[in-house]
Amino acid sequence: MGVEDFSFLANKRPGAYILLSAGTGQGSQHNPRYDFNDNILTLGVAYWVELVLQVLSRG
Repeated sequence: MGVEDFSFLANKRPGAYILLSAGTGQGSQHNPRYDFNDNILTLGVAYWVELVLQVLSRG
């Protein structure tokens, strides 16, 4: 599981694990019929840009 792998990294360095749901309700991402919602990409990018801007404004 990705979360379990991440926990080993987080023991060495601070971090955060963020899930961005991108499915369309057509099964899990492990299903060959899974349809990734490409429209969610802009939301994911906007999230990371805002996070970086907030961290940079602290310094």
